[in-house]
Amino acid sequence: MKKLITLTTLALLSSSAHVLANAGPAPMPAPAPEPAPVAKMNPFSGFLLGGQLGVNAQDTSVKQKMTNRNRASASSDVGGTGFTGGLGMGYGWLFNRFYAGLETNYNFSSLQGKHKTLALAGEFTRSSKLTGVWDISTRLGMTLGANNNVLAYIKPGVAFGKWKSKSYNQNNGTGKKSKNVTGFLIGAGMDVALSDRMSMGVEYTYTAYGSFSYNEVAGN
Repeated sequence: MKKLITLTTLALLSSSAHVLANAGPAPMPAPAPEPAPVAKMNPFSGFLLGGQLGVNAQDTSVKQKMTNRNRASASSDVGGTGFTGGLGMGYGWLFNRFYAGLETNYNFSSLQGKHKTLALAGEFTRSSKLTGVWDISTRLGMTLGANNNVLAYIKPGVAFGKWKSKSYNQNNGTGKKSKNVTGFLIGAGMDVALSDRMSMGVEYTYTAYGSFSYNEVAGN
């Protein structure tokens, strides 16, 4: 911008010298150029690449089915928290203010919970841990603000989580199993444009996973 102002000043001075040399009437000064319009920041459309960092919380229901001597079943809830973070990529389309996009993410997780419960067979210590999640989802939303620099959206999709479960009982020993479990996710979030190529936002996602079973017997 400073170069543009300097060049304009030199052009006006040159014009004034030409007028004085010809002794003619001074022309009206040229109108000042109109300021350039403010560019709308739009990092939401096209190819997207980024990362995320956050906190996980779980509420896992554990059911114990006793098969020997027709003992009754018992159940308990395992809760816990942990950190999560990873990378994601996707592609977005912007139609006026309406937005549609596809994305995929992979997040590592330290989410882990532990719970003790007293059943007919004695005290059981149970734990569950989520080590990683790969998800595929869509984003549907619209931009807000005078410059369309805020994106509000909802996010439905599917997630594939690596879960590890373990239980211990002094009579039955230790049982454990690892499995990839599929879940349905739904989320909502808001992104704010920091420039025409970068944005930052916040998102809340709820994922409901399926179930798996294993024997609470040593060696399984």
